[in-house]
This record gives sequence, C-alpha cells and structure tokens, in this order.
Amino acid sequence: MDDTIHEGWKFPDLSRKAHYYKEGGAISLCGKWLYTGPFCKSQGTLGESPGPDDCRVCHRKAVSAKIAAAVHAAAVMPREGEK
Repeated sequence: MDDTIHEGWKFPDLSRKAHYYKEGGAISLCGKWLYTGPFCKSQGTLGESPGPDDCRVCHRKAVSAKIAAAVHAAAVMPREGEK
C-alpha cells in the first residue's frame, strides 16, 4: 500500500511554520517556500482553523480553494430528474 500523497502540510527547512502544498506544486500556497520532498498521510489534514504551527496565509488559501471546489462540484451535478 502506498502511503504517499501529493498534497498537504510540510515543514520546509528553516521554516518556523508548516506550509500547504497543492498536488504538483513545489511552492507553498503563500508563495514563500519551496519543498520537493515526499508527503506522508501522517502530515495532517486541513482543519477549519489553522493550528499554531500552520502558515495562516496557506491555510486561508487552501480553505478558499476547497470551498470553491465544493461549490463548483455542486453546480455541475445534475438535479434529480434532469439528464
């Protein structure tokens, strides 16, 4: 079983905060940190509020993207009775 994921929180070298990286991206959502290493499932998930060690800018952008994806998915889904 592969425990590697391609999106999540990671502590880049020399950073005081954890930063969020999207799939296929090496630069954090805040645009300030580069990370090219692997992600493990144990790195944590995106919560409703940032933890004390999470970059607040990364968290805000990740939550906004998650909400936008959910709204888009709801808009694309056909209603009952529609084809």
